[in-house]
Order: sequence, then C-alpha cells, then structure tokens
Amino acid sequence: ADGVVLVRLPAKTPWPLVVAEQKFLAGARGVRAATLRRMSPAGWVIGVATGEPLERVAQLVKKPPSAETQVSSVKIVGTIVEVALEVAPQ
Repeated sequence: ADGVVLVRLPAKTPWPLVVAEQKFLAGARGVRAATLRRMSPAGWVIGVATGEPLERVAQLVKKPPSAETQVSSVKIVGTIVEVALEVAPQ
C-alpha cells in the first residue's frame, strides 16, 4: 500500500519480541502506525505507515526495541525490510 513499509521477522521469532518491535516502531518519529499484518510460513509482517523512505525504516529497525532484545540482522529485500531479533544475553 502507498505509504506503508513492510517489516518481516522470521517465523521463529517469539511473540513477545514481535510485540516489542511493533510497539517500538509505532512510537518512532515519522511513523503514523505499525500494525501486525500477518503471520505466514515466511514470518511475521508488520506494516509501518510512514512517509519516510524504505532506508529510513531500515535504520529504525537496527535499534533494539527493548533492553532485553538485540538485532542480529537487518536487510532490504525488494520493498521489504527483513529483521532478525533475539533475546539479548544477560
């Protein structure tokens, strides 16, 4: 959709990490909303409503959504930002 950037997380991502990423993105500067779009065999998809370019959303997801998480990878694949999150080691 116009003005929506899709962010995909792997299917194995635990639900609390998916929710943390959604809440983090929803509160980011320049983002109007972040809604969970679907869970498919390819993973969780969050739709980020923003006027910002794809590269700016990729920069946003490079920051961990909470102190308990860490971002292991971020890449742009076509028109989708793919991010892998994991629980940060204590």
